[in-house]
Amino acid sequence: MVTKVSKNEIDMTSGNLFKKILVFSLPIIFSSVLQLLYNAADLIVCGQFGSAHSVGAVSATNSLINLIIQLFMGLSVGANVLMARYFGTKQKEKAQRVVYTAMILSVVIGISLGAFGALCSRYFLEWMKTTDDIIDLSTQYLVIYFCGLPFSLIYNFGASLMRAVGDTKRPFYFLAAAGVFNVMFNLLFVIVFKMDVAGVALGTILSQAISAACIVVCLVKNKGFFHFSFKEMRFYKQEALEMVRIGLPAGLQGAIFSLSNVLIQSSINSLGTNTVDGNGVSVSIEGFVYAAMNSVAQACIAFVSANFGAGNWKNIKRVVAYTSLFVVTFGIAVGVVAVIFGDPLLKVYISHEEAITAGYSRLVLICLTYFTCGLMDVFAYSLRGIGYSVLPTVVSLCGVCGLRILWIYTIFPLEQFHTLQGLTISYPVSWVVTALVHLVCFLVLFRKYGVVLECGGDDQWSNMLAGVDLIRRKEQAPAYAMTFSLLLTSEGKKMGKTMSGAVWLDKNKTSPYDFYQYWRNIDDNDVEKCLGFLTFLPMDEIRAMTSSYTADENGVKHFDGSINTAKARLAYEVTKIVHGEEEADKARRQAEGAFGGGDEMPEGTISAETAKVADMLVELGLCKSKGEAKRLIEGGGIRLNDEKVTSFD
Repeated sequence: MVTKVSKNEIDMTSGNLFKKILVFSLPIIFSSVLQLLYNAADLIVCGQFGSAHSVGAVSATNSLINLIIQLFMGLSVGANVLMARYFGTKQKEKAQRVVYTAMILSVVIGISLGAFGALCSRYFLEWMKTTDDIIDLSTQYLVIYFCGLPFSLIYNFGASLMRAVGDTKRPFYFLAAAGVFNVMFNLLFVIVFKMDVAGVALGTILSQAISAACIVVCLVKNKGFFHFSFKEMRFYKQEALEMVRIGLPAGLQGAIFSLSNVLIQSSINSLGTNTVDGNGVSVSIEGFVYAAMNSVAQACIAFVSANFGAGNWKNIKRVVAYTSLFVVTFGIAVGVVAVIFGDPLLKVYISHEEAITAGYSRLVLICLTYFTCGLMDVFAYSLRGIGYSVLPTVVSLCGVCGLRILWIYTIFPLEQFHTLQGLTISYPVSWVVTALVHLVCFLVLFRKYGVVLECGGDDQWSNMLAGVDLIRRKEQAPAYAMTFSLLLTSEGKKMGKTMSGAVWLDKNKTSPYDFYQYWRNIDDNDVEKCLGFLTFLPMDEIRAMTSSYTADENGVKHFDGSINTAKARLAYEVTKIVHGEEEADKARRQAEGAFGGGDEMPEGTISAETAKVADMLVELGLCKSKGEAKRLIEGGGIRLNDEKVTSFD
């Protein structure tokens, strides 16, 4: 079956990927730049028409806002990955589940987090050592901002779903419309009603409400993969858990990044209000450089996820190469422009010379090295796109956050580094260190153990190739890398890594019987692939065993009863290869005894002191806990000599 791609969607698994990534990225870049322009308008209106140091009051809240919302915004990354994966495999029903679950999460998290942030704003600012002359204004801004947080999360979750299928233009249009209202609200509330930073905050949440409404209307009217219906809205636990699994590490990384930035902001606050003003304006300008690069990184995760779902690893390699080229080009080009025009740009926001000097010292350091941060993002996003999110999180936490925090408490207190510039140096240092961590690890292994060949799954190809290149250049010695295709289920998940535990080759961790049962119970759609990959049976015989099925209008295969014979053959053959023919025969007889057709049953041993049924079930490994055993007994799920067990004792 061929699924038609609508005009607002992009086929991310075929064609000219270089052009498609660029087409995908540009609307996101425009959206991000537009959002930054509106944020800049907030600061400019405050600086020109607000009270003294109102720019610093707003800027002082940025790192705190990011700290609180980044943890949960990572879930939108999880929603984006899942949607792109199901879009790549054309599984519309599962994509719908992602839409409903993501939108429910956005509302629940937005309300809960908004209430928490509003109640604790003052305490957070005091902890950050915000100076007395701006803390009241900062508190006003934060309280109002957090009240509108649900609107922000609804827009961002909805936009991530649309971008996952290649629709990046309409989120841009919605943001553009909301941004126009944002500027109008700012001018009205600050200039006419003299509301100062409170007016800027109110204008922000009203414009966010407009963009959120546009997103919801678009989702409701859409009839494609991201259709949303209030009547059919339902929370799906499995999809939510998968979003958390993929997105939470990204959220944790973002939150801990922000925590390090909160500590940095606290250090900046100690340098005086003018430095706070200059730093805040510099951050606003730097944002344009980062927006260009991060938009490409968002394209990377969408394209990688779609091709991962489609099983196209060659395209994944091309995507990472193209996006790396784009971030370096955009990062250097925009960064140089920002430095050249830095002084006049700073003067648009503020007029105090001391603040301008401080801001420019930071701007030069950040903008000329920002491309290294872009490369770091592409690497991390590509790994998340294939569902491997822990590694980039751990590396980033150690390399970026850990180093910055260490810098604050060791280098920054030194007299020669106790300036804004001395503090800012920690940013490029942390980016470079993080980008080199994987290369250095592989080089250490080579020197210590004489490693010349590294083998691993396809999800590690970029790490391994980087290490090979480094060794060949640094050591002038041969080094090689070899990858293997990951064994994935029909849903795109790594086979053998289940919610209940991994499948081990070691019989002490997974018994031959449990090993046999795992392969006996895999999804019907995975049987042919596993027989081909994991056994030595002729392909003609394999195809004959798995050819009896009908396909529905969505292309989903529905097998008849003969597939069970193929499953039993798969389980036997794989168990025989891993544990030997004797264990395979025994596991098959036990399975037949347990489920009919044989007399032999699985065996287990319990100690003589074990008297209670619930304890027996746990000791035999049939239940994980006494609570689970009791629930099983209460539900009538345990029989002894064909009689239902009703007592825990």
